[in-house]
Amino acid sequence: MSVSAPHVACIMDGNGRWAKRRGLPRTAGHTAGEETLATVV
Repeated sequence: MSVSAPHVACIMDGNGRWAKRRGLPRTAGHTAGEETLATVV
């Protein structure tokens, strides 16, 4: 038997900090987070 959730929420927190630690603009972190989310979902 397989059960799947009708809704899933992802809190995208820390992408800007991730980029800043790597010397990148915050928007680069947002882009990286979006790409990662696409692979997870």
